[in-house]
Amino acid sequence: MKPPIIGLTTNRLASTNPLAPNHGVSEAYIKAVSNAGGIPLLIPLGLPERDWAALENRLDGILLTGGSDIDPARFNGSPHPRVYEIDAERDALEMAL
Repeated sequence: MKPPIIGLTTNRLASTNPLAPNHGVSEAYIKAVSNAGGIPLLIPLGLPERDWAALENRLDGILLTGGSDIDPARFNGSPHPRVYEIDAERDALEMAL
């Protein structure tokens, strides 16, 4: 039996070069998937929409990793002082997946 391939959504990481943004996840997520017998596959932010369905069809599971808050406007909510680091690109990808 082949091990399942599990997609892990990524966070935008600090970069000293604005032309080369970095994306990644906590190693704890990678180890958790590996220790459970899966193969972790990082899903980069900025993946073109046309590739989302193809990616989803090739994965056996998806782990939405922790990170930025979801924009309350996606749920007809209003801004709140405890909501921070909203990433519209990540929201769109994770909602689609």
